[in-house]
Amino acid sequence: MILSHRHRFIFIKGVKVAGTSAEIALSQICGTDDIITPVTRRDEQHRLGSAGEPRNYTAHFYPPIMRRAFERRYLRLLKKPQDRSLLGRLHKRRFTNHMALREVLRLVPEACDYQAICVERSPYAKVMSFANWRRHNRTYMRGGALQQEPSGLVESIDEYLEDGSVRRVLNVERYRNLQGQVLVRPWTTANLESELADFFRSRGVAPVPLPRAKQGANSDSLDPARILRGDQIAAINSIFAEEFELFGWPMIE
Repeated sequence: MILSHRHRFIFIKGVKVAGTSAEIALSQICGTDDIITPVTRRDEQHRLGSAGEPRNYTAHFYPPIMRRAFERRYLRLLKKPQDRSLLGRLHKRRFTNHMALREVLRLVPEACDYQAICVERSPYAKVMSFANWRRHNRTYMRGGALQQEPSGLVESIDEYLEDGSVRRVLNVERYRNLQGQVLVRPWTTANLESELADFFRSRGVAPVPLPRAKQGANSDSLDPARILRGDQIAAINSIFAEEFELFGWPMIE
């Protein structure tokens, strides 16, 4: 999540939409008073030492001097691989990575008129990306690559539909404001580079290259009608019905 007072926008990060790549790029244009939440330890390496390092996210029951000290310590530990086991025992956070828009606005009501932005993709692509991530995330977090081939996705999706965990990529609730309205400007994963370039131009800043965080099987290029069974497609259609309608994704009947 990013809340930029300098450029008057809020970036709400959905799940399995290439949000980390957009977040890292957007963080590069933020000011010292803007709020940038940490991402995963491995993805944080894309912006260590840059203008986009995480800041101003620590819980406010700490005095300001302690907040700054905690965040500096967090950055020092990120730069020392041997000390990264300590990261899980650090300070409490007021702002978190995948927090909802309404939660941000409750904490910072003056941002109600800021532009809210998200990245989204077809529910079929999100589900396939989620299945690939769940199967290989430990390898990625240890420095390996995500699986590039879609093999095994169908069996994994069966499991995640049955246990309900597939709903973790149902992002629409994250995008509601205090009145329950979804007023975010959605960028699409497939057109993310051009969407970001347009946004940077609208803010009068130089474009920032888009990093390739968590790059695995390209779910946007996979044909769900050829990979998923009919019962899986029907289940996804039902679970993500509001997102299909809201964002105009084509639904397979």
